[in-house]
Amino acid sequence: SGSRVWASAVALARYLALRPEAVAGRRVCELGAGVGLVARVCCDLGADVLATEAEPRLLEALRANAPRATARRLDWSEPVPDELRGAFDVVLGADAGTMMLD
Repeated sequence: SGSRVWASAVALARYLALRPEAVAGRRVCELGAGVGLVARVCCDLGADVLATEAEPRLLEALRANAPRATARRLDWSEPVPDELRGAFDVVLGADAGTMMLD
């Protein structure tokens, strides 16, 4: 379940806060954004963020916690919709490895 802030998201958010140049002014795609901690930090650091999440029930929390990010549902078992395709400077996935093991 992604309905909590995972330790990996906290670690990535801290890393980015110490290295804002990694995302500042860049187009960022976050895979498995959960409740939006990393997306929020990226937005606060000046990134243009597409935050994706497979679980529809988390999208409301994601939008509330990272209101400047564009939040969209993305289920990795389905084809990627055309509107979610695009060029990104940075792709992040704090819990991507965990999600693939579920």
